[in-house]
Amino acid sequence: LRFTAPMAGKYKVRVVFEGVHFRLSTTDVHVLLNAQSLFADSISGYGGDSLFHAIQGPRPSTAYEDTIELQKKDVLTFAVGYGSDRTDYNDTTGLLIYLEVIE
Repeated sequence: LRFTAPMAGKYKVRVVFEGVHFRLSTTDVHVLLNAQSLFADSISGYGGDSLFHAIQGPRPSTAYEDTIELQKKDVLTFAVGYGSDRTDYNDTTGLLIYLEVIE
């Protein structure tokens, strides 16, 4: 998923990635600014709705939060890869993004 800044300014960015496959997701997750890594981590487990399935696994979710300076047309990319098992089998990963212009 990509976000292109409509104007220059400071943006508050909060991103939450969660494994949401009941057979336990294994993915790598990333936040990039113009192809430069701001955040990279991995998901291993289920971190979705606990009413649907018990939260489990060594790293069921991860998050990134920062205030960053963006120029007009800078691109933030939110990406999910196939993870440590090198397959996309059972790897459904949820993504929540909150973006707020501060100035």
